[in-house]
Amino acid sequence: MSKITEYLSDYMKELDSYMNRLNRDGLSRKDRKLFLDLSNEYYDIFQKEEDFPNELLRGISEFSDNIANQSNEGKELAGRYRDNVVQHATDYINTLLRNELQFGIFQRDAEIINLQREKIQMLQELVDLDIKANGQITDQTQDILDVQNCELLKNGRVRELSLWEQTNSAQEITMYQEEMVQQGKADKKDEVSMEKKRVVSKDELDQLINSHLMESRSGRGAKTLDLSNCIISNYVFKGDMSAVSFDHADLRYCEFRMTKAEHVSFQDAVFTECKMTQAEFEHCSFNNADIKAAKVANSMFRGSSFNTADMRQCSIQNSVFYHTSFTDTRMRELSGSENIFHECGNLADTVKLEATPDMDREEAANYVNSLREMFNNEGYMYSWELDGADLENYAADFSIKISHDGKTVEEERYSALLDPDTYAISHIDTGRQGDSLIRMFMPEMNRVIMGNLQKIKEQEEPRVRLKFPYMTRATFMLVKDEIKRMGATFDPGRKEWYVKQGVGKETINHIRDYIEEHDEAIYLKLPFIEDAQKFKQILEEIKQNGARYNPMKKKWYITETMDRSKFFVYLPNNSVHQKLSGFKAEAEKQTDKHEAGYRKREAPELA
Repeated sequence: MSKITEYLSDYMKELDSYMNRLNRDGLSRKDRKLFLDLSNEYYDIFQKEEDFPNELLRGISEFSDNIANQSNEGKELAGRYRDNVVQHATDYINTLLRNELQFGIFQRDAEIINLQREKIQMLQELVDLDIKANGQITDQTQDILDVQNCELLKNGRVRELSLWEQTNSAQEITMYQEEMVQQGKADKKDEVSMEKKRVVSKDELDQLINSHLMESRSGRGAKTLDLSNCIISNYVFKGDMSAVSFDHADLRYCEFRMTKAEHVSFQDAVFTECKMTQAEFEHCSFNNADIKAAKVANSMFRGSSFNTADMRQCSIQNSVFYHTSFTDTRMRELSGSENIFHECGNLADTVKLEATPDMDREEAANYVNSLREMFNNEGYMYSWELDGADLENYAADFSIKISHDGKTVEEERYSALLDPDTYAISHIDTGRQGDSLIRMFMPEMNRVIMGNLQKIKEQEEPRVRLKFPYMTRATFMLVKDEIKRMGATFDPGRKEWYVKQGVGKETINHIRDYIEEHDEAIYLKLPFIEDAQKFKQILEEIKQNGARYNPMKKKWYITETMDRSKFFVYLPNNSVHQKLSGFKAEAEKQTDKHEAGYRKREAPELA
C-alpha cells in the first residue's frame, strides 16, 4: 500500500470517529477545531499529490466548511458530505490498489521470466558439461530435463515444453474416447471400434522409436515399425522416422518437427490438430486419411500421395509438394500461401474443393478459384541448371529459375559445398523460398552433380602422390612451404600431397629428393636371423618400445624423442647415438687417466 493510500485511510477513520461522536453526543467547539485542523493538514497532503481526484478534494473541503452547525439539519448535511467523501475515497483507494496489484503481477511475471531464463541457462550449462565430458547427456540430466518439462533439441539446445505439450495424455485420450462414443460418428473411417485401438504412452513410444532407429542404423535391414491402430496424443516426432506404419492410428495434438520420414504409411489414419513443421515426407502415403485442423509449415512432400483423403480446416504455409498426388482428395476450409506444387498433375481436376455452408454462391466461387490458383502456382513454373563445378575445391554453382508464361521472371544463383567423398551437396546458404526450391530439386541435383564430377575426376590429369618420411613438425612446416613453391598441391578430401604428372619427371624427382633430404628418422639395423620365431620376438620387442616402420624404405626407425638405450644394439655405427656415445666414452677415459696420475703423485704424502 502506498503512502497516499495510508493517509487517506487514516483520514477516513478520523472522519468516521467524528461523525459517530457528532451523532451520539455532539461535539465541543474545541473538538471541532481539532478535527478542522487535522482535516486541513490532510487536505494539504492530498493537494500535493499529482493524480489525486479533484472531486475528493472538493468533498473534503465542503465537509470541513459545514461542520460548525450541530443542529439536526446540520448533522444531516454533514452526513451527506461525509457519504460523498467516502464514495470518492473508496473509488480512489480501489483504483490505486488495482494499479498496485496489476503492477505487482507484471513485476512478478518479469521476475518469473528472468528466473525461468536463468533456470534454462543452468540446464543448458549442465547439458553442455555432459556433452563435453561424455559426448551425450547422462540419465540423471535427462531425468532433470523431464522433471523441468524441458527437452533437448538436435542442435544441443534446451527448450521448455509448451503447456499443450505437457497435457496429461492418458486423460486426453480418455476424454476423446468418451467424446467419440457419445458422438457416435457415422463415417466409415471412424467405424473402427475404440476398444480395438491401443493407447501408447510417451515412454513406450520413446522406447519403440529408439529401438527402431538403432536397428535401422545397424545396417541389418530394419523392419517396419508397426504403430497401426494406436492412439497417440501430444507426442513430438523428431529426427529419422522412416519405415513406420500409422495405418488406422489416431494422432491427436502431435507434431512432426524437423522430421525426415521415408516410406511411412498414414493410410486411414485420423489427424486431429496436428502440426508438421520443417518436416520432409518422402514416398509417404496419406491415402484415405482424415486430417482435421492440421498446420503445415516449411515442410516438403516428395513422391507422396493424399488420394481420397479428407482435409478440413487445414493451414498450409511455405511448403513444397513434389511428385505428390491428390486424386479425389476432399478439401474444405483450406487456407495457405507461398506454397509450391511441382509436377503434381492437374490438381484442379482431381481435388474436390468444398465451400462451407455459410458461404453464398459468389464467396464459394471465389474460394474455389483462389485454391485452384494456389494449386497451379498461379501460373509460375520452376526449374534449375548446373552452371559449373570445381573439383579441387569441392564446390558447385547452379541457378534456380522461376518462369511465367514462358519468360524468366526471377533467377537466383547459389554456390554449394560438396562432400569430398560422395560429391553430394553438403551445404548451401539460401533464403526461405530458395531453401524450399533447393530441397525440392535436391535429389536430381545431387545425381547430376555427382555424375558430372565423377566424369571430371576420371578425365583429370594423372597425379603423383608424395610420401613423407618422419620429420619434426618444425621441419615439416618448412618442407611443405618449399614443395608448394616447387609445384606440389594438397588435396584436403584425400588428405594427401601430390604433383601433377604434367610438370615433368625432373621436377617430381627434385621434390622427392628434397623431401628425402629432410628425413629425421633414426633407422635401426636389425641382425639377420634365420630363426623366424626369434626374429619375430625381436620385432615385438622393438614395437613395444615404440619403434615404427617405414614401408617406403622397408626399415624400422625411432625418433629423437625416444629412449635410445632400448635400441642400442640395433643402432648403426654412423648414427648420432653412436657418435654421442663415442664422445662420452673418450671423455670418461681421459678423466680416468687424469685422476689416476693425480692419485699417483699424491700417494707419498698420503702415506
